[in-house]
Amino acid sequence: MRHLSGRLVRAAALGLGIASGGLIEPARAVVKLDDFCRDAAGRTMVFVDITTRFAEGDDLMFKAGVESIVKRAPPGSRLRFLTITDSFSRMDMPFDLCVPACAPDDGSCSPLQAKRVVPEFNDELERSLAGVVPKKSLSASDIALTLAYALRTRSADERLAIYLFSDMLERSRALDLQSLARRAAQKPERAAALRREGLAQLRRVGFDVDLKGLRIVVFGFGREDGDRAPLDPETVEFVRQFWTEAFRALNADGVDFHGRLP
Repeated sequence: MRHLSGRLVRAAALGLGIASGGLIEPARAVVKLDDFCRDAAGRTMVFVDITTRFAEGDDLMFKAGVESIVKRAPPGSRLRFLTITDSFSRMDMPFDLCVPACAPDDGSCSPLQAKRVVPEFNDELERSLAGVVPKKSLSASDIALTLAYALRTRSADERLAIYLFSDMLERSRALDLQSLARRAAQKPERAAALRREGLAQLRRVGFDVDLKGLRIVVFGFGREDGDRAPLDPETVEFVRQFWTEAFRALNADGVDFHGRLP
């Protein structure tokens, strides 16, 4: 991921809408990234599934998604990357900074000062994301409880955007989603019942967080694990339907699935 830097730096600058032409900077004051945090701007949370080793092209898919997310993040909002691993208890937060840019209605914010700290923001983003690229696949993937743990304390009126870079194959002590999909393939007439059974198993162990008002955006969906055969179309569709129903059961507005994030 050493070649993340150029594209991410350019993307962040473009996404933050910062230009330098014609600006005359006054005497410098000490400026920190946290100076640009605005609670009203909300948060963007990006969950990165590091249980699946990147196959060819996955790094480009991931980088393109990060570029898109940085562009979409509101000025002053908190951008937070979290990892999905083999247990929710091992979730890490490699990046947690506010977007250094000024909202049009924020008269107290200085675009010149924001411009000054953009390189620091980009450097930290590059460094943090370089460390999350998985070198090997893990035998377990605790997606559901990681989300529940991270989102349980959010306030109902918080402005929040949720992204997941994941194949969405839950492989936890509560549920092996790929195994459930195989059972559904053997008995297609029971597919809906099996999805309900799988969700009930997750809810029993704590996947019961209220997602009211949120739309979940998944990218990297359908990508291949570098250590296993590609999924068949029936399994991909079963997984898509499972999570669509699961998130809706938790009051989410919906879920979007993408390979490459638009």
